[in-house]
Amino acid sequence: MLTHAAPLGLDADPEAVKARALAILAGEARLERPLEAFTPWDNIPWEAQAEQLLRCRMGDGFIGLRPPPRIDQEVRGLVARLGLAPGAPVLDLGCGPGLHGNRLGALGVAVTGIDIAEPVVRHAQRVADAARLPCRYRPLSFFAMEFREEFAGAFLANSTFNHLDQPQRAALLCRVQRALRPGGAFACEVYLAPSVEVGPDAPPSERRRLYALPYSPWSARPHHWLERILDFPAQQQRVTHHVILHEDGTIGDHWSRTRLLERAALEAELEAAGLSGCEWFDHALRPLPSPSLDALGEHAWVVARRQGGTAP
Repeated sequence: MLTHAAPLGLDADPEAVKARALAILAGEARLERPLEAFTPWDNIPWEAQAEQLLRCRMGDGFIGLRPPPRIDQEVRGLVARLGLAPGAPVLDLGCGPGLHGNRLGALGVAVTGIDIAEPVVRHAQRVADAARLPCRYRPLSFFAMEFREEFAGAFLANSTFNHLDQPQRAALLCRVQRALRPGGAFACEVYLAPSVEVGPDAPPSERRRLYALPYSPWSARPHHWLERILDFPAQQQRVTHHVILHEDGTIGDHWSRTRLLERAALEAELEAAGLSGCEWFDHALRPLPSPSLDALGEHAWVVARRQGGTAP
């Protein structure tokens, strides 16, 4: 079955699309198209992909997700930045299969994790129950949570925040602020826009990685997976584009767009939601190499705290 052939820049002729995809995979052709062609904003089948992801165990992790040593490092950072002692309640937003949450639970932290993909939520809970961890996971949207002053900390990993538009970010931050106890901290992983001014004619750029796999979160069959990172600096947007070519020639074509956020604007959004005192850390929640924010790269974490008083 041919899925979403049109974005490859061709008509729906399967042989033409296959030939084009093979040329792209071989590095013999570029896949040129404007930002607007990646519409809708996101066409990834998250529920189906979540089910397939769980079939892709690789040691202590999963193919396509962060390696366990990286997650271990982030968990150490979360404990330090959020001040999480054993028994402290923390909210894991977009918990996925519980890679961060269950590690925190193993340290005695009381984790509540939410995610819209039910398969990974069920998996996270099974792992937690088997190990008798103080973790509870629920299939729930960020925008439907109604927690009130329940948590000493909360975190949102995987740069999910960049996928949201401004009204969605404001709604999420308001709910996070309500969920935190006074003095509670929120850690958020983000991609930042370049600190240098970019003109309206700045050209797009591309990075790519190619994998040949017997299976992955994208497919249970042998395939090539071309991952393309497309930056559109003039629009402060990034597209992560996945071209999946199976041995029988069928193609999957999926993408997700994100907004690159300006540091000062993000701090203002946090402040407007009642989360202040922003501190910045590197992509693994480590202190910056110098006190100056000039050392901040495009991939970072920000930590802000809810001030005293009753949540609105």
